[in-house]
Amino acid sequence: MIPLSHDIKILKAQLGRIMECSMAYRRYHSRNDNH
Repeated sequence: MIPLSHDIKILKAQLGRIMECSMAYRRYHSRNDNH
């Protein structure tokens, strides 16, 4: 069995990546709206 703390680390890493992607996505679209 994988320890729970290891699972949480993976989840946090995935969540961080998703947040980064959504932030970049939003920034890209807001930049397009300004023109």
